[in-house]
Amino acid sequence: MALYSTGTVTVTNGSTTVQGSGTAWFGALQAGWMFIGPDGRTIGIADVVDNDTLTLTKPYLGSSASGQQYECFPTMSLAGDLATAFQGISADFQGMIDGVGEGKFPDGSAAVPGVRFESDTDTGVRRVSSNKGALVAGGNDVLTFASSGISGTGVQTNGADAAAKVLKAGAANLLLDDGTALTVENATGTNSLDALRKSGFWRYLSDTVGAPSSTGLALHLCRLGGIESAGRHIQIAFSHSGPIYHRYMNDSAGGWSGWSSVLSSDLIGQLPELRLNGSAIGGGMIAVANDGVATITPPRKGGFLLLTDGGASDYPQQRTSAFIYFDVGNSLVAEMSGGFTTTGLDVDVTHTVDPTGTSGTAGRVLVAAVANAIKIENRSGSTKTFNATFL
Repeated sequence: MALYSTGTVTVTNGSTTVQGSGTAWFGALQAGWMFIGPDGRTIGIADVVDNDTLTLTKPYLGSSASGQQYECFPTMSLAGDLATAFQGISADFQGMIDGVGEGKFPDGSAAVPGVRFESDTDTGVRRVSSNKGALVAGGNDVLTFASSGISGTGVQTNGADAAAKVLKAGAANLLLDDGTALTVENATGTNSLDALRKSGFWRYLSDTVGAPSSTGLALHLCRLGGIESAGRHIQIAFSHSGPIYHRYMNDSAGGWSGWSSVLSSDLIGQLPELRLNGSAIGGGMIAVANDGVATITPPRKGGFLLLTDGGASDYPQQRTSAFIYFDVGNSLVAEMSGGFTTTGLDVDVTHTVDPTGTSGTAGRVLVAAVANAIKIENRSGSTKTFNATFL
């Protein structure tokens, strides 16, 4: 057992105060130790006030004296204090294990979220109610989430809300099943494609100002200035009837250009039409039965027709393929072009005969230019599938 007896003491009869000289009690002694005074009696230490002052648990009963010898020693009370303190720490730590240690946090509030930051205690995450939580910033719920969805000031509510927020279906001009969120009125306040300045998909109707067709969807792109801005704009319209149109506009230079058709998915015979820089081209496959005739409306009155027999198969047939210049306007023309000639081929061309199915020579294919159309007569003896491309 370690005894402490450095220095001397002054004691006063009937007093609980002991004064030291040459002592260094603070940090060396503790409350709960025992004090053996000059009279030989043992009294408990209630408090170590400083290096030269002790407070006893009972008054000193001996004679008053100064410069006296003394001794102090520890007792088992310190072990009891340690056990008590440890029990408190253990209880607190168990609470942490059962809570945060298992990923469980207090509900908190908007002012003090259950999960928050040390340097920003009014920002974090909290539980609002059963199956409902919220992201909190500055003491306010900015995004509430539940099984039914999300809401709050951090959610974009409509297409005109340009702040940086979580996108809501319809608010970002995305397609909905019923199309209600796509109408141009949502962005312009008026039923007008001309007034549109917001990127996204928009639905237009027959009474929409600036519409290229009766009904359809328009893709509006702001080329400069971000999602919504004055600047340069492009619109691509997808008509419900098939054609696709485009136009452009520079706010600083005036109004919209006229609509230009870039693609028609209407079948011309069986061939869709595509426009490149205003010039219509088309291509596709068309099957013609033996002794049958197929009629194709070309994308324009004149041009070139590349006809390939079985072009999509593993064995295209050169003898019944051809490259033909045609004119189906006022001056009918059908002529072989390039390196193609009728020599060695089983293809004939004409602009004077309107094929009926048996007009041409048996065993051959007849291609005829007639008013506003190209006709293909197949007399090869079996059904043929041609790739027809208009250039």
